[in-house]
Amino acid sequence: MRTTIIDAHAHLGPGLRNHGEGSCEFSAVTARELVAALDRAGIDKAIIFAPLYEGGEFIDPDYRRGNLAIYEAVQQAPERLIGYGRVCPNLQSDAVREWRRCIDEYRMQGLMLHPDWESFTPNNQRLMWPLAELCAEHGLPITFHSGYYPKCQPLLFLPLAEAFPKVPMFLKHLGYHYWRDAIIVARHADNVYLETAGNTTSGEIMAAVREAGAAKVVFGSDLPYIVPEVVMAKIRGLPASDRDKSLILGDTVAKIHGLM
Repeated sequence: MRTTIIDAHAHLGPGLRNHGEGSCEFSAVTARELVAALDRAGIDKAIIFAPLYEGGEFIDPDYRRGNLAIYEAVQQAPERLIGYGRVCPNLQSDAVREWRRCIDEYRMQGLMLHPDWESFTPNNQRLMWPLAELCAEHGLPITFHSGYYPKCQPLLFLPLAEAFPKVPMFLKHLGYHYWRDAIIVARHADNVYLETAGNTTSGEIMAAVREAGAAKVVFGSDLPYIVPEVVMAKIRGLPASDRDKSLILGDTVAKIHGLM
């Protein structure tokens, strides 16, 4: 049976218009544009969330407008798109309120956070624990940007993962330069998964497969900043079994989201 390919890292929405010229490989402002990109790459589904907020005409520091755009996109292509909410934890009770709205009103299937951009650390109990408690209550995963010093180095995620062992947590970009630490975290915590988005190399992905197991590695592209076919080619070219590649390209994410 053919593997359902799921991209675990896709940005969508009008916030992309704020980003500098040339930062995106193609437009993904609308559901139609993003689904067209998935079709070109042969991707069945994508996890989508609002892009990081940068100054411009689209003012959205609390991601309320971005989350609404994600909700509306999922309504247009529910068989192709899996919506994640996004908040700025430094807004504290407002962030919790917005995440609760994403769950109750928008039926979001996960939470996306960027510790470096929003300037918080994942082991900050005051900011992170209330959001993670909602995830635990509703059985929803969290996906994190990971890898930059000093806010989102992989080892900083261990206390959170240990405190909420039933909450799946994805570390994007395989921890960038700290990929070795990311693998250690994934080996230590059953609920931590490593995601391939961006400029992760084939060697780093294969090291994660060997040391943490293929079931702990998931495909993510970082579109529209990256052409997804490039990341898929790295995975398909790994010296790994077809079963391992199926786990990476979609089976693990499908299982987490109850799609298989």
